[in-house]
Amino acid sequence: MQASTARRRQAPRAPDRSLFDPYIPAFQAHLSSEGMRACSIANYPGPAKHFLVWLHQQGIQIQGVDGDVIRCFLEHECHCPRPHGERYQCTTNHSPHLKGRILRFVAFLEQQRHIHNPVDQGAALERV
Repeated sequence: MQASTARRRQAPRAPDRSLFDPYIPAFQAHLSSEGMRACSIANYPGPAKHFLVWLHQQGIQIQGVDGDVIRCFLEHECHCPRPHGERYQCTTNHSPHLKGRILRFVAFLEQQRHIHNPVDQGAALERV
């Protein structure tokens, strides 16, 4: 058995997929309303779901997201559990694409007033 497989099996149980329901469909609709093509939109739910799972595992509420939380997420050594049927990548946390997608999701959460502690994205990018 590979070490990464063993770690995933020992990781805490994945949260129910309902964790995503209030956010992911609305985020996808938002991206579509901004004129993003479906093939590009398909790249956004995975990182957003990964972020939500990590927040859940850390016991952090959406309202508590700030630049420091985003930085911690992007720097974490990933052993996050995935709900059945989810395929987001755990090995790309240092990708500039992932950073941009996470910040775009956070900006959406701010616009929808799910985050009451708005992140100064410029400052967050400088620290990330």
